[in-house]
Amino acid sequence: MRNWKWVVACAPLLLVGCGSDDSSDGGEGGSAGVGGSAGTAGSGAVGGSGAVGGSGAVGGSGAGGSGAVGGSGAVGGSGGTSGSGGSSAGQGGAGGSAGQSSGGAGGAAGTGGMTASWETLNGQTQEDFRAVWGVGPKNVWAVAGSHVRHYVSGTTWTSVESGSMTGTYLDVGGPTGTTGTQDVWVVGDHIDSYFNNQWSGVGFGSLVTGPATSVLRVGPREVVVGAQNGVFQFKVGGTEWTARGVWPGGVVAGLWSEAGDLFATTGSSLCTLPGGSSTWSCDDTGLSGLNRGFATGSGAAIVQFITSADGIVRSSAGSASRVHGSGTAFHGVWGSGPSDVFFVGDGGSIVHFDGASYTALDSGTTNDLNDVWGEGATGSVFVVGAAGTLLRLQR
Repeated sequence: MRNWKWVVACAPLLLVGCGSDDSSDGGEGGSAGVGGSAGTAGSGAVGGSGAVGGSGAVGGSGAGGSGAVGGSGAVGGSGGTSGSGGSSAGQGGAGGSAGQSSGGAGGAAGTGGMTASWETLNGQTQEDFRAVWGVGPKNVWAVAGSHVRHYVSGTTWTSVESGSMTGTYLDVGGPTGTTGTQDVWVVGDHIDSYFNNQWSGVGFGSLVTGPATSVLRVGPREVVVGAQNGVFQFKVGGTEWTARGVWPGGVVAGLWSEAGDLFATTGSSLCTLPGGSSTWSCDDTGLSGLNRGFATGSGAAIVQFITSADGIVRSSAGSASRVHGSGTAFHGVWGSGPSDVFFVGDGGSIVHFDGASYTALDSGTTNDLNDVWGEGATGSVFVVGAAGTLLRLQR
């Protein structure tokens, strides 16, 4: 299980990531062996080995056993192995006491947990950030109110205003698998695209009822949005939106894709549009307030993680259930795969799923968090939220 130490830069906070709740300090080393009788010096007994340190935030220091006093002093016992999973390595146990010969060497230091830190970034606004998306650690975009921010490096995001400057943007997206910065879509009370350093107002056309809630780039020339009255697609270079499948009704809260299939949420329903199909099928999960989701796998093996107004929902093989965080509203989810998924929500909540367990992380803020995006299994993770909150986790 991963553990992190979260350090908030630009704010007087220092937070330490935890190990498991039932962690304990490393055990004491073994007792000294009893020395040989006086007279003809016998060999001293070998000192006992130090105990293995317990799992904890900081690895325990196992103490080495004392060497026996005798004719030719015994070698001290090995130091105990330090506790695993701490935020830093435990120290090796001390060597055993010398008899007439040198005491044994201390045990090797335990392996500490992964260390990482949250940084607070400057978005140059106190408005609520609603969404974040990127194509690399130095090419990340976020929207707050009517503002668009672009991150390249350092701790400050630059303003790339769309020209609309009214209303609210709710999502941002673009093509994946590229490093260019010249193909970005922002949606909400407006639909605008940024291409070749120039903004263009796309608008809703005659079919789409705004505000748009979600945007995806699903092909080299195709953009899909979720809106108040369904899911619609736009061909880049075209002039009009068209319906993407027959939508059963309801406001689209979240929209995502995997392996050629589209997924959307509305109310308590999880909807699917298989690749090549023209009709959405929706299943009522019985869990209200479904929001954004993340899917991994393909075909019948697809697993989905969905945020909701009451915790985190997991869906697979046609069955959905709440798996963590009941009582907390979660709004954003991103993952690099089935064993590396981040969720963000109210009160500064950040949860990480490692494929086996859900672990609450200390974000360093109590502001509501709205969205999360990351760059692969070992890259940076960006989180956005209320009151201009922008966080970066460097793994």
